[in-house]
Amino acid sequence: MSGKIALVTAATRGLGLEISKTLKKQGFQLALMGRSERIYEVADELGCFGFRGDLTNEEDIKSFVKSSVDYYGRIDVLINNTGHAPTGELLNLTDNQWMEGFEILFLNVVRLTREAVPHMTNGGVVVNVS
Repeated sequence: MSGKIALVTAATRGLGLEISKTLKKQGFQLALMGRSERIYEVADELGCFGFRGDLTNEEDIKSFVKSSVDYYGRIDVLINNTGHAPTGELLNLTDNQWMEGFEILFLNVVRLTREAVPHMTNGGVVVNVS
């Protein structure tokens, strides 16, 4: 898989970080997105492109994909990794908490996929992780 370009979200810790490290070891070029400044440390550590942004912000998603394509020229793999939705007693969750969960677990996947797939000019792979 050497030379393939992979975008990974929520890449500063947990599954996103481990996926990024594994792909790097397999020869992928990476574009990583995370909410905190730590994304730049991780990107530097892995020798790749890092972008600070929020998966619930549509403009951040568009900017991440555009910046990644500007940097690498294409996308081969999209790893839609995300954090956790609000937790609590089912009947006590507010509408805002339900909407936050919907944004985190569903809409960011739709938005990222919609933005990234047109740049998969030679085919590609989309993997959803939560």
